[in-house]
Amino acid sequence: MKHIVCLLLLCAASAALAARPVSHTPANGESPWFCHDLDCPSFTLVKNITDDVQLRQYAAGKWASTVVTGVKYDKAVATGFWRLFKYISGNNEQQQKVEMTAPVTVRVTPSQGPFCEDNFTISFFVPFDFQSSPPQPSDEEVFIEPRPALEVYVASFGGWATGSAYVSHAADLTEMLEDAGHPIVSDHFYTAGYDSPFRLLNRHNEVWILAGKPSSQEQQGNSRQKAGVAVA
Repeated sequence: MKHIVCLLLLCAASAALAARPVSHTPANGESPWFCHDLDCPSFTLVKNITDDVQLRQYAAGKWASTVVTGVKYDKAVATGFWRLFKYISGNNEQQQKVEMTAPVTVRVTPSQGPFCEDNFTISFFVPFDFQSSPPQPSDEEVFIEPRPALEVYVASFGGWATGSAYVSHAADLTEMLEDAGHPIVSDHFYTAGYDSPFRLLNRHNEVWILAGKPSSQEQQGNSRQKAGVAVA
């Protein structure tokens, strides 16, 4: 079967819109409800695939990112989050405090090796006020990532999202898209969390699968293999 489904089995798991495109940007007040008045990356809704799956076009933008390997999903996210939280709290060359944004994304690249060491890139979106010139990190493990424009399939779900829930939704989304004949990049996926631990109700979580051929966005692995990720 497919690449994301396979590592799930191998490694085991553990953090009616309009038909025409709609632009979600803070400038025109159309930022989605789940951003909760925080800066969010701008996107255009290309189309609704199902009630819970959309195709979105995200604008290029800068993100503060850090890479964590050698641990499982939940620990990787906790480690990466605190590195980035210290960055926005002033651990940067300008000692500049930076507002929190949404979502916190995690690029999950499952390992294909025998020890199942996955790669996680945890990222905070750089606020619009700092997009042109983000404060430079003091921590050498944090870097500013110029993320290109991306077209992604997005599956949304509520509740408290554990690592295993994200992986399960990513596997389901990958299988649905491939069965429907949608070309995707399937050697990695993104998770996106919008809520603090203090929000008890109306929580919003997403998984993103890149659309299109690898040459158009990011390099693709073998889309016909199964995949998964260690999250326990």
